[in-house]
Amino acid sequence: MRAVLIATGSGADLGALAEQFNAVMLPVLDRPVIQHVVEALVDRGIKEIDVVLNHQAHQVEELLGEGNRWGILIRYHLARDASRPYRALKTMPELDERETILVGRADTLPRFDRLRPPTESECPVFYGVNTSGESDGVIDWSGWVWLSEDEIDSIPFDAD
Repeated sequence: MRAVLIATGSGADLGALAEQFNAVMLPVLDRPVIQHVVEALVDRGIKEIDVVLNHQAHQVEELLGEGNRWGILIRYHLARDASRPYRALKTMPELDERETILVGRADTLPRFDRLRPPTESECPVFYGVNTSGESDGVIDWSGWVWLSEDEIDSIPFDAD
């Protein structure tokens, strides 16, 4: 199984820390949040991870390396515009032999117990979370989605 993590460092209000750190490098308990995310994905069977970077990319690359310590393969891609990281899905040459891909935000832990790639007819599968605390059925997108080859092909080159 394969995942793409969006780790551009944008979207978080870090104030003065924004100059020095990518948001995914901020610690949660004992290690950076992106390490928690990678370890959660590895525990669920992910074998390859592509990381889309922009701000302070070297920090993430130094932390994760090529994925050897987890027994996986990690590849890196640079997003020219941090506010449009999903464009990178269209230019990743390694996605030529596509399977269903899990795409998620590297600053958000995945909120699913079982990780099973859906069939192409089931895609896309968005993971949500009830942030209202009410039982009104309102679900916000968690930042995680399974995309099939067809969905990836249909992403416009100017996707935001």
